[in-house]
Amino acid sequence: MLDSGALGIRIFDESATIWDYYRGQELPEDNRTPATDIAKLGRLAVALRQSKWRESSRALYNAYFAAWVSFALLNGCSVMPAEPRWIELWLTFMTLYYAASTVATAAAALVAMHLWNDHEHPFRTEIGLKQMLEAIQKVGICRQMAPKYIVDSNFIVSMCKLFLDEYPFFRKEWFDPWAKGSKSVIIMRSVGLVLLGVELGVRPSSLVALTACCWQPRADGSVGVQVDLAKNGKNGVLFVPVLERRAGGFSTNYTAISFFEEFIFTFMDAMGQQYDPGRCIKIRHRTAHCRCCPFLFSAWPSGNDNMVRQPGIRVGEVSDSVKQWAKRVGRDPVNYSAKSLRRASTSIAAARKVDKKIRRMHGGWKSKQMLNVYTEVSRPDQLAVSKAVHDTVMKSKRARGRKVRFEFRA
Repeated sequence: MLDSGALGIRIFDESATIWDYYRGQELPEDNRTPATDIAKLGRLAVALRQSKWRESSRALYNAYFAAWVSFALLNGCSVMPAEPRWIELWLTFMTLYYAASTVATAAAALVAMHLWNDHEHPFRTEIGLKQMLEAIQKVGICRQMAPKYIVDSNFIVSMCKLFLDEYPFFRKEWFDPWAKGSKSVIIMRSVGLVLLGVELGVRPSSLVALTACCWQPRADGSVGVQVDLAKNGKNGVLFVPVLERRAGGFSTNYTAISFFEEFIFTFMDAMGQQYDPGRCIKIRHRTAHCRCCPFLFSAWPSGNDNMVRQPGIRVGEVSDSVKQWAKRVGRDPVNYSAKSLRRASTSIAAARKVDKKIRRMHGGWKSKQMLNVYTEVSRPDQLAVSKAVHDTVMKSKRARGRKVRFEFRA
Protein backbone atom coordinates (compact mmCIF):
# COMPACT_ATOMS: atom_id res chain seq x y z
CA MET A 1 0.00 0.00 0.00
CA LEU A 2 1.17 3.48 -0.85
CA ASP A 3 2.51 5.39 2.19
CA SER A 4 1.60 8.88 1.10
CA GLY A 5 2.56 10.45 4.42
CA ALA A 6 6.16 9.26 4.21
CA LEU A 7 6.47 10.79 0.75
CA GLY A 8 4.73 14.02 1.69
CA ILE A 9 2.11 13.41 -1.02
CA ARG A 10 -1.67 13.56 -0.70
CA ILE A 11 -3.59 10.73 -2.32
CA PHE A 12 -7.31 10.71 -2.95
CA ASP A 13 -9.86 9.64 -0.37
CA GLU A 14 -11.54 6.64 -1.99
CA SER A 15 -14.66 6.81 0.19
CA ALA A 16 -17.55 9.15 -0.55
CA THR A 17 -17.06 12.66 0.80
CA ILE A 18 -19.90 14.62 2.37
CA TRP A 19 -20.23 16.44 -0.97
CA ASP A 20 -20.43 13.16 -2.87
CA TYR A 21 -23.14 11.91 -0.56
CA TYR A 22 -25.25 15.02 -0.91
CA ARG A 23 -24.35 15.72 -4.53
CA GLY A 24 -26.90 18.10 -6.04
CA GLN A 25 -28.44 19.28 -2.76
CA GLU A 26 -27.49 21.39 0.24
CA LEU A 27 -25.68 19.87 3.20
CA PRO A 28 -27.57 19.23 6.46
CA GLU A 29 -27.46 21.91 9.13
CA ASP A 30 -24.95 20.04 11.30
CA ASN A 31 -22.48 20.02 8.40
CA ARG A 32 -22.65 23.76 7.85
CA THR A 33 -20.34 26.19 9.56
CA PRO A 34 -20.07 29.93 10.25
CA ALA A 35 -17.56 32.01 8.32
CA THR A 36 -15.26 32.18 11.35
CA ASP A 37 -14.79 28.39 11.74
CA ILE A 38 -11.76 28.24 9.49
CA ALA A 39 -10.74 24.71 10.52
CA LYS A 40 -14.08 23.18 9.55
CA LEU A 41 -14.26 25.23 6.35
CA GLY A 42 -10.80 23.92 5.50
CA ARG A 43 -11.92 20.29 5.90
CA LEU A 44 -15.00 20.94 3.80
CA ALA A 45 -12.84 22.65 1.17
CA VAL A 46 -10.55 19.62 0.88
CA ALA A 47 -13.54 17.30 0.52
CA LEU A 48 -15.20 19.63 -2.00
CA ARG A 49 -12.11 19.81 -4.17
CA GLN A 50 -11.73 16.03 -4.19
CA SER A 51 -15.33 15.66 -5.30
CA LYS A 52 -14.29 17.01 -8.70
CA TRP A 53 -13.38 13.37 -9.33
CA ARG A 54 -15.93 10.61 -8.75
CA GLU A 55 -15.21 8.00 -6.07
CA SER A 56 -14.50 5.30 -8.64
CA SER A 57 -12.06 7.58 -10.48
CA ARG A 58 -10.25 8.47 -7.25
CA ALA A 59 -9.75 4.81 -6.38
CA LEU A 60 -8.53 4.03 -9.89
CA TYR A 61 -6.09 6.95 -9.93
CA ASN A 62 -4.64 5.96 -6.55
CA ALA A 63 -3.86 2.50 -7.90
CA TYR A 64 -2.12 3.79 -11.04
CA PHE A 65 -0.23 6.41 -9.07
CA ALA A 66 1.11 3.65 -6.82
CA ALA A 67 2.56 2.04 -9.97
CA TRP A 68 4.33 5.31 -10.80
CA VAL A 69 5.69 5.60 -7.23
CA SER A 70 7.12 2.08 -7.43
CA PHE A 71 8.84 2.93 -10.72
CA ALA A 72 10.20 6.22 -9.36
CA LEU A 73 11.54 4.71 -6.13
CA LEU A 74 13.13 1.83 -8.03
CA ASN A 75 14.99 4.24 -10.31
CA GLY A 76 15.70 6.94 -7.74
CA CYS A 77 13.89 9.74 -9.57
CA SER A 78 11.57 12.40 -8.20
CA VAL A 79 8.08 11.16 -7.38
CA MET A 80 6.40 14.56 -7.26
CA PRO A 81 6.71 16.70 -9.26
CA ALA A 82 7.66 14.15 -11.88
CA GLU A 83 10.37 15.01 -14.38
CA PRO A 84 9.29 14.81 -18.05
CA ARG A 85 12.19 12.53 -18.99
CA TRP A 86 11.23 9.98 -16.35
CA ILE A 87 7.55 10.19 -17.28
CA GLU A 88 8.55 9.30 -20.85
CA LEU A 89 10.46 6.26 -19.61
CA TRP A 90 7.59 5.16 -17.37
CA LEU A 91 5.07 5.45 -20.19
CA THR A 92 7.42 3.46 -22.43
CA PHE A 93 7.71 0.77 -19.77
CA MET A 94 3.92 0.65 -19.34
CA THR A 95 3.42 0.44 -23.11
CA LEU A 96 5.58 -2.69 -23.22
CA TYR A 97 3.11 -4.63 -21.07
CA TYR A 98 -0.27 -2.89 -21.08
CA ALA A 99 -2.92 -1.90 -23.61
CA ALA A 100 -2.91 1.64 -24.98
CA SER A 101 -6.16 2.45 -23.17
CA THR A 102 -4.63 1.33 -19.87
CA VAL A 103 -1.54 3.48 -20.37
CA ALA A 104 -3.75 6.47 -21.18
CA THR A 105 -5.61 5.98 -17.89
CA ALA A 106 -2.30 5.72 -16.02
CA ALA A 107 -1.20 9.02 -17.57
CA ALA A 108 -4.50 10.62 -16.54
CA ALA A 109 -3.93 9.38 -12.99
CA LEU A 110 -0.49 11.01 -12.89
CA VAL A 111 -1.98 14.29 -14.13
CA ALA A 112 -4.79 14.19 -11.57
CA MET A 113 -2.38 13.50 -8.72
CA HIS A 114 -0.17 16.42 -9.75
CA LEU A 115 -3.13 18.77 -9.79
CA TRP A 116 -4.38 17.44 -6.46
CA ASN A 117 -0.95 18.14 -4.93
CA ASP A 118 -0.84 21.70 -6.36
CA HIS A 119 1.72 20.97 -9.07
CA GLU A 120 1.55 21.99 -12.71
CA HIS A 121 -0.04 19.80 -15.32
CA PRO A 122 2.94 17.65 -16.45
CA PHE A 123 1.69 17.19 -20.04
CA ARG A 124 0.43 20.69 -20.80
CA THR A 125 3.73 22.37 -21.66
CA GLU A 126 5.85 19.37 -22.65
CA ILE A 127 5.52 18.72 -26.39
CA GLY A 128 7.44 15.47 -26.07
CA LEU A 129 4.93 14.03 -23.59
CA LYS A 130 2.02 14.96 -25.85
CA GLN A 131 3.74 13.18 -28.71
CA MET A 132 4.28 10.14 -26.48
CA LEU A 133 0.57 9.86 -25.77
CA GLU A 134 -0.26 10.19 -29.47
CA ALA A 135 2.32 7.54 -30.35
CA ILE A 136 0.95 5.15 -27.73
CA GLN A 137 -2.53 5.42 -29.22
CA LYS A 138 -1.17 4.71 -32.71
CA VAL A 139 1.23 1.83 -32.01
CA GLY A 140 0.36 0.58 -28.51
CA ILE A 141 -1.00 -2.86 -27.71
CA CYS A 142 -4.66 -3.37 -28.63
CA ARG A 143 -6.34 -5.73 -26.19
CA GLN A 144 -9.89 -4.57 -26.56
CA MET A 145 -12.30 -7.47 -26.48
CA ALA A 146 -14.71 -7.99 -29.35
CA PRO A 147 -17.90 -5.97 -28.88
CA LYS A 148 -20.58 -7.82 -26.95
CA TYR A 149 -23.63 -9.06 -28.80
CA ILE A 150 -26.77 -6.98 -28.47
CA VAL A 151 -29.91 -8.14 -26.69
CA ASP A 152 -32.00 -8.30 -29.85
CA SER A 153 -35.76 -8.68 -30.27
CA ASN A 154 -35.59 -12.49 -30.44
CA PHE A 155 -33.67 -12.51 -27.16
CA ILE A 156 -36.38 -10.40 -25.50
CA VAL A 157 -39.26 -12.47 -26.88
CA SER A 158 -37.67 -15.74 -25.75
CA MET A 159 -36.91 -14.33 -22.30
CA CYS A 160 -40.45 -13.00 -21.75
CA LYS A 161 -42.01 -16.24 -22.95
CA LEU A 162 -39.90 -18.34 -20.59
CA PHE A 163 -40.75 -16.03 -17.68
CA LEU A 164 -44.49 -16.08 -18.40
CA ASP A 165 -44.47 -19.86 -18.78
CA GLU A 166 -43.20 -20.05 -15.20
CA TYR A 167 -44.98 -17.01 -13.74
CA PRO A 168 -48.05 -16.10 -15.88
CA PHE A 169 -49.14 -13.44 -13.37
CA PHE A 170 -48.13 -12.04 -10.00
CA ARG A 171 -48.95 -13.93 -6.83
CA LYS A 172 -47.36 -12.93 -3.56
CA GLU A 173 -46.83 -16.57 -2.61
CA TRP A 174 -44.65 -17.09 -5.68
CA PHE A 175 -42.38 -14.12 -5.00
CA ASP A 176 -41.07 -14.46 -1.46
CA PRO A 177 -37.54 -12.97 -1.27
CA TRP A 178 -36.72 -14.96 1.87
CA ALA A 179 -38.12 -18.35 0.85
CA LYS A 180 -35.35 -20.91 1.15
CA GLY A 181 -33.99 -21.94 -2.24
CA SER A 182 -36.40 -19.70 -4.17
CA LYS A 183 -34.99 -17.57 -7.01
CA SER A 184 -38.28 -16.14 -8.21
CA VAL A 185 -37.52 -12.58 -7.08
CA ILE A 186 -34.07 -12.69 -8.69
CA ILE A 187 -35.60 -13.96 -11.94
CA MET A 188 -38.30 -11.27 -11.89
CA ARG A 189 -35.73 -8.57 -11.14
CA SER A 190 -33.47 -9.78 -13.96
CA VAL A 191 -36.32 -9.53 -16.49
CA GLY A 192 -36.98 -5.97 -15.33
CA LEU A 193 -33.29 -5.08 -15.67
CA VAL A 194 -33.13 -6.38 -19.24
CA LEU A 195 -36.39 -4.79 -20.39
CA LEU A 196 -35.77 -1.40 -18.81
CA GLY A 197 -32.08 -1.49 -19.73
CA VAL A 198 -32.86 -1.94 -23.42
CA GLU A 199 -35.66 0.63 -23.51
CA LEU A 200 -33.66 3.28 -21.64
CA GLY A 201 -30.21 2.55 -23.07
CA VAL A 202 -28.42 4.06 -20.04
CA ARG A 203 -25.33 2.83 -18.21
CA PRO A 204 -25.65 -0.02 -15.68
CA SER A 205 -24.55 2.35 -12.90
CA SER A 206 -27.53 4.59 -13.68
CA LEU A 207 -29.89 1.62 -13.99
CA VAL A 208 -29.21 0.25 -10.50
CA ALA A 209 -29.50 3.72 -8.91
CA LEU A 210 -33.12 4.22 -10.05
CA THR A 211 -35.63 4.75 -7.27
CA ALA A 212 -39.44 4.71 -7.21
CA CYS A 213 -39.58 8.50 -7.60
CA CYS A 214 -37.62 8.23 -10.84
CA TRP A 215 -40.65 6.52 -12.42
CA GLN A 216 -42.86 9.41 -13.54
CA PRO A 217 -46.13 8.56 -15.38
CA ARG A 218 -47.40 11.18 -17.84
CA ALA A 219 -50.87 12.27 -18.93
CA ASP A 220 -50.59 10.57 -22.33
CA GLY A 221 -49.87 7.19 -20.74
CA SER A 222 -46.13 7.26 -21.36
CA VAL A 223 -43.62 7.14 -18.51
CA GLY A 224 -40.61 9.36 -18.01
CA VAL A 225 -37.75 7.66 -16.17
CA GLN A 226 -35.54 10.26 -14.52
CA VAL A 227 -31.88 9.26 -14.52
CA ASP A 228 -30.06 11.18 -11.80
CA LEU A 229 -26.40 12.20 -11.79
CA ALA A 230 -25.39 10.11 -14.80
CA LYS A 231 -21.66 9.72 -15.36
CA ASN A 232 -21.45 12.36 -18.07
CA GLY A 233 -24.48 14.33 -16.93
CA LYS A 234 -24.26 17.90 -15.72
CA ASN A 235 -25.19 18.53 -12.11
CA GLY A 236 -28.67 20.05 -11.91
CA VAL A 237 -29.77 19.17 -15.46
CA LEU A 238 -32.79 16.88 -15.88
CA PHE A 239 -32.28 13.71 -17.92
CA VAL A 240 -35.58 11.91 -18.46
CA PRO A 241 -35.84 9.27 -21.23
CA VAL A 242 -39.48 8.47 -22.04
CA LEU A 243 -41.04 5.00 -22.43
CA GLU A 244 -44.00 4.39 -24.71
CA ARG A 245 -47.12 2.61 -23.46
CA ARG A 246 -48.57 -0.11 -25.69
CA ALA A 247 -52.09 -1.54 -25.57
CA GLY A 248 -52.72 -4.74 -23.67
CA GLY A 249 -50.92 -6.40 -20.80
CA PHE A 250 -47.39 -7.70 -20.49
CA SER A 251 -48.30 -11.08 -21.98
CA THR A 252 -49.18 -9.36 -25.26
CA ASN A 253 -46.77 -6.40 -25.55
CA TYR A 254 -43.58 -7.42 -23.65
CA THR A 255 -42.91 -3.78 -22.65
CA ALA A 256 -41.12 -2.41 -19.60
CA ILE A 257 -44.13 -0.33 -18.53
CA SER A 258 -46.45 -3.34 -18.45
CA PHE A 259 -43.91 -5.53 -16.67
CA PHE A 260 -43.23 -3.00 -13.95
CA GLU A 261 -46.91 -2.29 -13.36
CA GLU A 262 -47.92 -5.96 -13.27
CA PHE A 263 -44.92 -7.42 -11.45
CA ILE A 264 -42.27 -5.07 -10.00
CA PHE A 265 -44.56 -2.44 -8.48
CA THR A 266 -47.09 -5.03 -7.32
CA PHE A 267 -44.25 -6.85 -5.58
CA MET A 268 -42.92 -3.62 -4.04
CA ASP A 269 -46.40 -2.78 -2.69
CA ALA A 270 -46.69 -6.25 -1.18
CA MET A 271 -43.33 -5.77 0.54
CA GLY A 272 -44.12 -2.28 1.85
CA GLN A 273 -41.67 -0.56 -0.50
CA GLN A 274 -43.69 2.43 -1.70
CA TYR A 275 -43.03 5.94 -2.89
CA ASP A 276 -43.48 8.40 -0.01
CA PRO A 277 -43.84 12.02 -1.22
CA GLY A 278 -43.45 13.24 2.35
CA ARG A 279 -39.86 11.97 2.50
CA CYS A 280 -38.82 12.11 -1.16
CA ILE A 281 -35.70 14.17 -1.82
CA LYS A 282 -36.86 15.11 -5.33
CA ILE A 283 -39.61 17.31 -3.93
CA ARG A 284 -36.91 19.86 -3.11
CA HIS A 285 -33.92 18.75 -5.20
CA ARG A 286 -35.24 17.52 -8.53
CA THR A 287 -31.99 16.10 -9.93
CA ALA A 288 -30.39 14.56 -6.83
CA HIS A 289 -30.34 10.87 -5.93
CA CYS A 290 -33.19 10.13 -3.52
CA ARG A 291 -32.00 8.37 -0.37
CA CYS A 292 -35.48 7.74 1.01
CA CYS A 293 -37.62 6.23 -1.77
CA PRO A 294 -37.15 2.49 -2.43
CA PHE A 295 -34.93 1.26 -5.25
CA LEU A 296 -36.62 -0.19 -8.33
CA PHE A 297 -34.11 -3.04 -8.09
CA SER A 298 -33.56 -4.00 -4.45
CA ALA A 299 -31.18 -6.68 -3.16
CA TRP A 300 -33.36 -8.21 -0.38
CA PRO A 301 -30.58 -9.63 1.83
CA SER A 302 -31.53 -12.44 4.17
CA GLY A 303 -32.35 -11.42 7.72
CA ASN A 304 -33.57 -7.98 6.65
CA ASP A 305 -37.27 -8.93 6.53
CA ASN A 306 -38.75 -5.64 7.68
CA MET A 307 -40.45 -2.75 5.96
CA VAL A 308 -37.44 -0.42 5.85
CA ARG A 309 -35.83 0.60 2.60
CA GLN A 310 -33.90 -2.32 1.15
CA PRO A 311 -30.41 -1.78 -0.33
CA GLY A 312 -29.97 -1.53 -4.08
CA ILE A 313 -28.26 -4.19 -6.13
CA ARG A 314 -24.62 -3.90 -7.19
CA VAL A 315 -23.72 -2.89 -10.74
CA GLY A 316 -22.31 -6.33 -11.52
CA GLU A 317 -25.75 -7.90 -11.17
CA VAL A 318 -26.86 -6.21 -14.39
CA SER A 319 -24.26 -8.18 -16.30
CA ASP A 320 -25.12 -11.34 -14.35
CA SER A 321 -28.78 -10.96 -15.32
CA VAL A 322 -27.99 -10.60 -19.02
CA LYS A 323 -25.66 -13.61 -18.97
CA GLN A 324 -28.16 -15.78 -17.09
CA TRP A 325 -30.91 -15.05 -19.58
CA ALA A 326 -28.55 -15.54 -22.51
CA LYS A 327 -27.87 -19.04 -21.22
CA ARG A 328 -31.56 -19.75 -20.66
CA VAL A 329 -32.54 -18.71 -24.20
CA GLY A 330 -29.83 -20.89 -25.70
CA ARG A 331 -27.03 -18.41 -26.36
CA ASP A 332 -23.42 -18.32 -25.23
CA PRO A 333 -23.32 -16.04 -22.14
CA VAL A 334 -19.67 -15.19 -22.85
CA ASN A 335 -20.85 -13.01 -25.73
CA TYR A 336 -23.16 -10.93 -23.51
CA SER A 337 -22.71 -8.42 -20.69
CA ALA A 338 -24.34 -5.30 -19.27
CA LYS A 339 -23.08 -3.40 -22.33
CA SER A 340 -25.37 -5.58 -24.44
CA LEU A 341 -28.34 -3.56 -23.16
CA ARG A 342 -26.92 -0.15 -24.04
CA ARG A 343 -25.69 -1.42 -27.40
CA ALA A 344 -29.07 -2.97 -28.06
CA SER A 345 -30.96 0.25 -27.40
CA THR A 346 -29.03 2.41 -29.84
CA SER A 347 -28.53 -0.37 -32.42
CA ILE A 348 -32.22 -1.28 -32.62
CA ALA A 349 -33.15 2.40 -32.83
CA ALA A 350 -30.60 2.94 -35.61
CA ALA A 351 -31.92 -0.05 -37.53
CA ARG A 352 -35.42 1.45 -37.28
CA LYS A 353 -34.03 4.73 -38.68
CA VAL A 354 -34.49 6.79 -35.49
CA ASP A 355 -32.70 10.12 -35.89
CA LYS A 356 -29.19 10.13 -34.42
CA LYS A 357 -29.85 13.28 -32.39
CA ILE A 358 -32.85 11.64 -30.73
CA ARG A 359 -30.79 8.51 -29.97
CA ARG A 360 -28.11 10.66 -28.34
CA MET A 361 -30.63 12.49 -26.17
CA HIS A 362 -32.51 9.33 -25.16
CA GLY A 363 -29.42 7.40 -24.07
CA GLY A 364 -27.60 10.36 -22.53
CA TRP A 365 -24.65 10.15 -24.92
CA LYS A 366 -22.16 12.96 -24.54
CA SER A 367 -19.78 11.77 -27.24
CA LYS A 368 -20.85 11.39 -30.87
CA GLN A 369 -17.99 8.99 -31.42
CA MET A 370 -19.00 6.57 -28.64
CA LEU A 371 -22.55 6.45 -29.97
CA ASN A 372 -21.13 5.06 -33.22
CA VAL A 373 -18.95 2.57 -31.34
CA TYR A 374 -21.99 1.19 -29.49
CA THR A 375 -24.17 1.00 -32.61
CA GLU A 376 -24.15 -2.32 -34.43
CA VAL A 377 -25.18 -2.16 -38.07
CA SER A 378 -28.12 -4.39 -38.98
CA ARG A 379 -27.63 -7.13 -41.57
CA PRO A 380 -29.70 -5.37 -44.26
CA ASP A 381 -27.62 -2.22 -43.75
CA GLN A 382 -24.39 -4.25 -43.89
CA LEU A 383 -25.44 -5.41 -47.35
CA ALA A 384 -26.60 -1.96 -48.51
CA VAL A 385 -23.41 -0.88 -50.34
CA SER A 386 -22.83 -4.23 -52.02
CA LYS A 387 -26.50 -4.42 -52.98
CA ALA A 388 -26.36 -0.94 -54.49
CA VAL A 389 -23.33 -1.95 -56.60
CA HIS A 390 -24.98 -5.17 -57.77
CA ASP A 391 -28.28 -3.44 -58.59
CA THR A 392 -26.49 -0.76 -60.58
CA VAL A 393 -24.44 -3.31 -62.53
CA MET A 394 -27.58 -5.30 -63.32
CA LYS A 395 -29.34 -2.12 -64.43
CA SER A 396 -26.55 -1.41 -66.90
CA LYS A 397 -26.58 -5.07 -68.00
CA ARG A 398 -30.30 -4.93 -68.76
CA ALA A 399 -29.92 -1.60 -70.59
CA ARG A 400 -26.85 -2.59 -72.59
CA GLY A 401 -28.88 -3.64 -75.65
CA ARG A 402 -30.54 -0.24 -75.72
CA LYS A 403 -27.18 1.52 -75.53
CA VAL A 404 -28.13 3.21 -72.25
CA ARG A 405 -25.35 3.24 -69.68
CA PHE A 406 -25.18 4.24 -66.02
CA GLU A 407 -21.86 6.02 -65.58
CA PHE A 408 -20.19 8.93 -63.81
CA ARG A 409 -18.46 11.82 -65.48
CA ALA A 410 -14.71 11.49 -65.72
